[in-house]
Amino acid sequence: MKLLRLYESREISKKKERFDTEAKIIGGIETYFMPYLDIYYDGKFRNIIDGKEIEDADIYWIPSTVKKGISMNSGLIYYLGILKKKKIMDPFKYYGILGGKFQQTLFFNHYGHKTPKTFFFQITQEHKKSYIDIIEKNFTYPFLTKDLYLEKGKGVILIKDREELINNINKYTDQGILIQECIENTGEYRILCVGKKIIGSFKRYNPNHYKNNTYKGTLFEKAELTKETKKEVLKMVARYGIEFAGIDLLIGKDGELYFLEINSGPLYKRAEEVLEINVVKELLLYLKKGGK
Repeated sequence: MKLLRLYESREISKKKERFDTEAKIIGGIETYFMPYLDIYYDGKFRNIIDGKEIEDADIYWIPSTVKKGISMNSGLIYYLGILKKKKIMDPFKYYGILGGKFQQTLFFNHYGHKTPKTFFFQITQEHKKSYIDIIEKNFTYPFLTKDLYLEKGKGVILIKDREELINNINKYTDQGILIQECIENTGEYRILCVGKKIIGSFKRYNPNHYKNNTYKGTLFEKAELTKETKKEVLKMVARYGIEFAGIDLLIGKDGELYFLEINSGPLYKRAEEVLEINVVKELLLYLKKGGK
């Protein structure tokens, strides 16, 4: 089985070495890596380094977020679909099902997956006072504001009073922003899924800060999920066709389950350390079976 892993950047040496090593241990898998910047099209998609066609792979693992080469990315995905090739990719981005934080919240709510109360505003200068009035009418301090385009906890601000709200709103003229209620909880959970199964889950919490994910001092520990939580997560996995993702959720102190986000490219190094599992091996075994 030939696996082609496409990357946006050329900085892939460590990941390539890891995948190559695991593939040799498992056997029967040939892995090769290629950045988008090395692809061109002349009626066929080729590697510009050696001119070799890239259509002879069995499985293509395509990144979910591409800033450079987006046209090449979407064109390649469309072409592989015509060829009926198996694709490992982010189904949310390229089939229009889900995109960023706001789109995910829309779909979670539509399909009955509970989320923290969330409002979305496209901030404009003439309506700033109206936004503030609506927010204060519907939210109790403190609450969170979230930048739509930043990741790993960046752009998440705890708003404790009206002055902080006004100062924060003023930063977002002609931009989108999320307002989200704070859920009293004991930590945030990351559930790792490969194929249509859960391979592990861990809890992350910070006793000294409102950010549970990447802020300094965040603690990690293995977590056991209830049958009900597993059932809800697997229902989501099946509905959205998730093949590799980290699903983030909160369990409130009242026991309620709140979905936060689906990360289609989760950082798995920390998960491997905490859970003592081999995520790369799980991925390759799944791919070797043809994504089944």
